[in-house]
Amino acid sequence: MKVKLFVLVILIQISVFINVSKVGLSHQVTSGHTSNLDGRPTEMEAVPFIENGHTYVPVRHLALTLGVPESKIVWEPSSRTVTLTKDNVKTVMTIESNIIHTNGRPGKIDAVPLIRNGLTYLPAQYVAEAFGYEVSLKSNSEAVLRASSGTGTQINSLDLCRVEQVLFNRINENRLAAGLTRVEWDETAAKTARRFAGEMAQNNFISHWNLSGKKPQQRYTEAGGIYGTTENVCLNWLQGYEPNQSLIQNNLLKIHEKMMAEVPPNDGHRVNILEPHHTHVGVGIACAKQDDGSITIAFIQEFTNHCAELKDIPQVLKPRESFTVNGIMLQPELKLDSIILLWEEAPRPMSIEELKITRSYSSPDLESMISYALKDWPMAYYPYAAATGNKLLVDGSGHFMTTLQAGVKEGLNYLQVWFEDTAGNKFMGNEFVIEIRK
Repeated sequence: MKVKLFVLVILIQISVFINVSKVGLSHQVTSGHTSNLDGRPTEMEAVPFIENGHTYVPVRHLALTLGVPESKIVWEPSSRTVTLTKDNVKTVMTIESNIIHTNGRPGKIDAVPLIRNGLTYLPAQYVAEAFGYEVSLKSNSEAVLRASSGTGTQINSLDLCRVEQVLFNRINENRLAAGLTRVEWDETAAKTARRFAGEMAQNNFISHWNLSGKKPQQRYTEAGGIYGTTENVCLNWLQGYEPNQSLIQNNLLKIHEKMMAEVPPNDGHRVNILEPHHTHVGVGIACAKQDDGSITIAFIQEFTNHCAELKDIPQVLKPRESFTVNGIMLQPELKLDSIILLWEEAPRPMSIEELKITRSYSSPDLESMISYALKDWPMAYYPYAAATGNKLLVDGSGHFMTTLQAGVKEGLNYLQVWFEDTAGNKFMGNEFVIEIRK
C-alpha cells in the first residue's frame, strides 16, 4: 500500500480568492412556476423571487433539488424552524433570523427565511452552500445552483465535521504550548475551506488557485468574510485503503504535525499556525474516490484576523467609483494604521495541469496601490504617485470612516485595513476583495 503526501507552503500576509467549481448539476430558478433540473422542467408550488440580491425559493422545492429526502425536511411551527438533513450535513434555519446552524455550528448570514402567502421561503445561497453547492445570478429573474463535479466521486458518508473539530483543538494545543492565545471557530472560513477542499479532492490537484483561477481571499469574501485570512493547503493520496473516519483523522493529524515540525526558512505552515495576530480559524476537509480506486483527502486551514468589523462594503464597483468605508475596531489595544486599496488583474480559468504547479500566493504589491487613507493625511502619504490620499477619521470609541476611489482599470481591488500592535508591529487585519467592472 502506498501513501503519497504533498503539502503546499504559503507566504504569510497573502490574498484569498474564491473557487468556482465545474458545473455538474445546474438548476435554474426563474420567475415562473417551473424550474429546470438538468434540463428537465419541474413544477414548483409557488413563484421564487429575488429580494435585495438574494434568491428565495420555497423550502420543499429547494430541499428536494439539493437532494434532501422528503422525510428529512422538517418544519417546527412552535419555534418556526426548518431543519434539512442530507448525508452528514444538517442545517437549521429560523424564520426572520440571520443565523444558520450547520451541524450545530452557528453562522451569521445577510438574509433571513421568510413566510409569504403561507409558504416558507429560504435564501437559496446559504442553504445550497451548506450542502456543497454554489448559487449564481444569471439575471434579475434567474438563478443557478451548481454542484462541483470532477474526476473523482466525493465521499459524503463520513462525519468529517468531527475530524475538523479534532484538528481545530490540535491547533489550539499548539498555540497554547507556544504561549499564544487560542483561536475561535470561524464558520464562514470553514465553509470556504470545505468548498475548495471538495474541488481539490474531486479534481485531484493541490493549489491556492481554483479552476476559475481565483486565489483564496475572494473565496472568503464571496462567502461573506470581511476579515484578513491566510491559508494552509494540503492533499493526501491513499492507495489500497478503504476510507473511514479514523483513517482520515489519523492521516490529517500526521500532516498537521509535519507542518508544526517545519524549520526555517521552509516553515510557512508552522508560521501561519502560530501567527500571534490570528483570532479565528476554519477547517475544511473533503474526500473523493478516484477511478483507479485511490482516495484523495484535501485538508485546508483558513486562519482569520477579526480586528475590525466592516459595514456595507460593496462587492462590485464601476471604475473610478467612490465608496465609503465604515467600521469599528474589535481590539481596543490595537492602533489603526491605514486603509489601502490595491489593484490586480481579474482571474482567468486554469487547467488542472496549471493548478498542480504548487506555489505560494500573495496580495497585490504596494506598487499597485490606487487609493489610501491615513489619520494625518495630507501631512503623511504613501510614496506611490498614482495613489490618491484621503483623511481617515477615527473617534474615541474605535469607529472609523473614510472614502476611497476604485481604480481606473477593470479587475479586482483589494481593500486592506492595517493595524499596529502594542509592540509596534504593523500587520494587515482585514482584507476584502471588490470586483471592478463597467
